[in-house]
Amino acid sequence: MANSSKGKVIQMLSPENYIRQKARNLPVYECLVNTNWQESQMANVVVSRQHTNGNITAGIYLVDLSCLGVKDTIWFFNVSMLEYRENLERFMDMEDGIDKIDYTLAHNIVHAGLEFADDYEFKPHKDFTSVTQYILDEDTDDIPIIEIECGFHGLPAYMQGPLDTDTKAKQVIAQLERVAGHGNYYLIDEDGMVINNEDDDSDEEDDQFTDLSLEEKRNEFVGYFIRINQLSNDEAAKFFILTQSIVDDLLDQDKYDEYIEAFDQELSKIEVEEDTIPDEMLGVEPGGASLPSEVKKQFLEILEVSSDLKKLKKQIATFRKNPGVEAATAYLDLVVSEMEESEAYDTMLKTTAEKYPRYALVQMLWVETKIEESIIGAEENSSYQYNHFFPEREFIHSREFFNYLLYRTRIMASEGNLEKLEAWKEVLFDYLTDEIDLTMLNGLIVMFQIGLVADRLKIE
Repeated sequence: MANSSKGKVIQMLSPENYIRQKARNLPVYECLVNTNWQESQMANVVVSRQHTNGNITAGIYLVDLSCLGVKDTIWFFNVSMLEYRENLERFMDMEDGIDKIDYTLAHNIVHAGLEFADDYEFKPHKDFTSVTQYILDEDTDDIPIIEIECGFHGLPAYMQGPLDTDTKAKQVIAQLERVAGHGNYYLIDEDGMVINNEDDDSDEEDDQFTDLSLEEKRNEFVGYFIRINQLSNDEAAKFFILTQSIVDDLLDQDKYDEYIEAFDQELSKIEVEEDTIPDEMLGVEPGGASLPSEVKKQFLEILEVSSDLKKLKKQIATFRKNPGVEAATAYLDLVVSEMEESEAYDTMLKTTAEKYPRYALVQMLWVETKIEESIIGAEENSSYQYNHFFPEREFIHSREFFNYLLYRTRIMASEGNLEKLEAWKEVLFDYLTDEIDLTMLNGLIVMFQIGLVADRLKIE
C-alpha cells in the first residue's frame, strides 16, 4: 500500500480553475486581432499562452469598442497546436485579415472596451467574469497604457446585432437614455451609418406596426392567428413582428425589469462548462464509480442526434453495452419514446423518475409533467428550480444547462405571465452562446407568446 505521507497528493484542477489560478503564469504565445478593428470598432482579440508540453490555452474576446464592451468570449484549454489553429479558423473571420499584435495592445483593446462600457453600466459577458479575464494579465500599472478610441466622437454608438432582439435593442437604448442622457449617444444602422438620435428611433421605424393602435393591431393579429398553420414564411415573419409589437404594448415595464434582474442574478450563479462532462450527467450517484471519458463522449454524441430516429436507436443499442450506464440509457429510451409519441411514455417516465430520483435530466421531465397535469400547484412549482435538480453540483455541462433552460421555459409558459416570459427570453441572449440552442428557445418562446397574447386580447 502506498504511503501517502511520503509524498504530496496532487489535486487535479478543472480547466476553469486552472485558468483562474495558473494561466497568468504561462508565457504568452501570440496575440491576434482582426485587421479592420479600428475602423469597425469591433475587435476580435486572441490571447494565447503556451504550456510546457507545447499545448495552448487561449481566450477570444469579441470587444465592441463603440458601446457594449466584451459582448462575447470563448476559451479553449491545453489544446494541441493543430487544434488551436483549427479553433482560430472556426471562430475568427480569416478572410477579412488577422494581424499579430503584442500583448500590451491586446490587453489595452480589451480593457478599453470594458472601461468604456462600464461608464454606461454595461456588463461584460459572464464567461469573461468567470474565466477568460484570467487569461489576461491583471490590469495593473505594470501594463503600459495605449490610447484606444472608443465610441463615436467620445459618445457611445449602438448598432443592433444579428442576435439582438428588438426588445434587447430597446433595453440597450433605454439604458443609454438613463445613463448617458438623451442626445448623448448615437444609433448605427446595419450599413454602419450613424443615425441622428434626436430625430430617429430606429426600433420604431423598423416596426411597421408602430403607428397602429392596440385595437388595430388586434385586428391584424386575428387575421394571422386564424390562419397560423397556413402562413407563408413572409407572413410568419410579419406575424412574429406584430406579436412582439403587441407584447411591447402590453408589458408592465416595472414587472418586466424586476424579472430581468431576478433572472440575471439566478443564472449568473450557475457554473457551466462545455468541455468537461460530469458523471452526474449520465445519472451516476455522488460517490459512484466514474465512467470512462469515451463513454461520456458517446452519450453526448447521442444527445446531439436530432430527428434521425433510426440512427438514434442504433447508437443507443451500442451505448447500452457499456457497464454502469443504466440510468443514462433509461433517459435515452425516454427520449426515443417521446419522439415516437408512444402511449407508454407517461408510464415509462414515472417508473424511471422513481428509480432515479437524483438524475436531473429525468427529474426535469417528470416535474414538468406533474406541473402540466396540475399534480403540483403553483406555490410548489416555484421550488423546482436549479438547486432542486442540481444540488451540491460545482458545475453542470452546457447540455444540462440547455435542458434546464428548456424546462424553465415550458414551465413559465404554463404560468401565463407575459412579463416573466419576455424577460426570460431577453436574459437568455446573455447566457446561451450556442446559436442553434438560442434560436430554438427563442422560437419556442415566441410561439408561447402568441398564445398568451391571444389570451390577453380575448381571441378564441
